[in-house]
Amino acid sequence: MAAGKEEKKKEDIEVITAIYKVNLHCEECGSKIKKHLMVTQGVQSVEIEFEKGEIKAKGKIDPLNI
Repeated sequence: MAAGKEEKKKEDIEVITAIYKVNLHCEECGSKIKKHLMVTQGVQSVEIEFEKGEIKAKGKIDPLNI
């Protein structure tokens, strides 16, 4: 029974876009961050905006755990 409740809880998480303000020094820094985020469970896409100093991660994620 416990596994069923845990499975249902994971399904309840909706797709969100989390925006993080970061200090990006160069494109290589952004690429490294994107690479690590893309292997994080639940992350579906990552966008880097150097001009704004933002990283947008989209997926079924908890933004506080990234």
